[in-house]
Amino acid sequence: MAGTDLQSVLEAAKSTSLTILALLPTLLAIYILTTAFYNLYLHPLSSHPGPLLGRLTKLSDVYHAYRGDKHIHLYHLHARYGSVVRFSPNSLSINDPTALKAIYGHGANVQKSETFYHAFRAHPAAVSTLLATERVQHARKRRIMGQAFSETAMRGMERYVLENVEVWLKGVEERVEAAIVDGRKWSERVDMGKWNNYLVFGEC
Repeated sequence: MAGTDLQSVLEAAKSTSLTILALLPTLLAIYILTTAFYNLYLHPLSSHPGPLLGRLTKLSDVYHAYRGDKHIHLYHLHARYGSVVRFSPNSLSINDPTALKAIYGHGANVQKSETFYHAFRAHPAAVSTLLATERVQHARKRRIMGQAFSETAMRGMERYVLENVEVWLKGVEERVEAAIVDGRKWSERVDMGKWNNYLVFGEC
């Protein structure tokens, strides 16, 4: 009798497992369709233009990030869709100088992405002004650094900045002139990463 009961239980469990397995493709299809419908019509960013694949999934964004040509991809998207492009379900790319104040201005109602900025922290507790995503933390750091970046302080640094720019330009001009003298169309290769470091930090 016990053996018969056990067999019945096993058969019922097997039948239930098969039913669940049979339903999985249907449930998956329902999930994909509802997610697609939400992303296209109900999502808070649904009113912004962008490629269909980008509005539906992150796959395109991940692919171009992996290839290292995301900046080129975004350039072409802006050329096609305008200054605001939805390139991923939860992401917008904004190519408009008037948006700077609204996004980065004091008191702007915009929260930095924790996923993006936390990835650059050397340690969870090592938070710079750039990488601070919490408003209180950012405000404290900004108060400390504010004096150094006031208009008066920046004007005081102007002559040092101009000196670096002049040296940078002179270096580029020398290479261009050397190419012209040699009858070449292009100058020798220049590591612009190093040169821009020199321009910003004053050392190469």
